[in-house]
Amino acid sequence: MRIFEIGLQGGASRFIRWSVSPFLILVMLFFAYIGFTSGIPLSNTALLLILPLEFVLLSALLALWGVPLAGRVVTSAAFLATAFLLFKEVVEPAQSGESWSDKLLSILSALAAFVTLGLPCAFYTLRGRFPWRQPLSD
Repeated sequence: MRIFEIGLQGGASRFIRWSVSPFLILVMLFFAYIGFTSGIPLSNTALLLILPLEFVLLSALLALWGVPLAGRVVTSAAFLATAFLLFKEVVEPAQSGESWSDKLLSILSALAAFVTLGLPCAFYTLRGRFPWRQPLSD
């Protein structure tokens, strides 16, 4: 119980917490509803898509409330998504009718997303804070 009390000291401000938390809960319920009532039989593929998304949304909700290490799950998911996007754009051949300039633009866009979003998320996942933030002193 002490860890939970310590965790609640951090997190987002009260306004952000109470305004974003209901939205995250509704999004979690919406994706669960869509996943289970889409008419597609639940297969391993559907569960592999729904469960990680629900886990990341739940981690974001817990991070708002200051649970330690929950924010790192969200940032690692963002890093993995941008890394996969970059990998897919580089490895996947150009589709028929797609010019090389369009393919190069797609690769550069994925690279820009990886550099501006993926790498900072990876840094935060591994380090827990950015270097220019000074530690709190007593």
